[in-house]
Amino acid sequence: MSDAIPSDAAAFLGELVMRLQRGTLARLKRVPADALYWQPHRESNSIGVTVWHYTRWWDFFGTVALVGGDVAAQHWIRDGWAERTGYDPRGKPPDGFGLLTGYSVEEMLAVPHLSADELSAYHTASTTSALSAIAAEDATSLQQILHVGEGDSGGPRYAQILGLALGSHRHLGEIDALQALFERSEKTRERSEKTRERSETQGRSVKT
Repeated sequence: MSDAIPSDAAAFLGELVMRLQRGTLARLKRVPADALYWQPHRESNSIGVTVWHYTRWWDFFGTVALVGGDVAAQHWIRDGWAERTGYDPRGKPPDGFGLLTGYSVEEMLAVPHLSADELSAYHTASTTSALSAIAAEDATSLQQILHVGEGDSGGPRYAQILGLALGSHRHLGEIDALQALFERSEKTRERSEKTRERSETQGRSVKT
């Protein structure tokens, strides 16, 4: 695969982010409330935490990494989410950005549970800022090296944005899989309850 940056790179990246935004909002609109923070097991990210995770990355990119902003400019901080939830991601290990990447299970479980509407609002604000930052890029700037956090060897801004976009789109597939697992789990639970109820009814009939 060629490493060349396409002439319409900023428009291409922007389209990926817009598609991500539409896909995320559509899923948050249809996901059942009981499914939003359901986990197939304790160490698994839920749908809500998954959305928060990649939205945190877009928040960081759109307000800090791509524009040279202060960490306090992040939507999570300036829009009051940190204050309302009591969760300030600044200083969280391993990189001090609090993006979920590298979190332990306990740190993941401490992520606040926003409602679907709240996640939609945060995601929209974060990706909209990212879209503005991307629109300001050109073929020259997208070739410049961008380092994201300690230990990051860096890469062209184009590659860094593209990698985040593709990774976020993969998370949409994970969300679909989690909802399917939730629905399957609910059907299994309902069948088990019906079987138990039939057994109890039959037991009472035998006794009488």
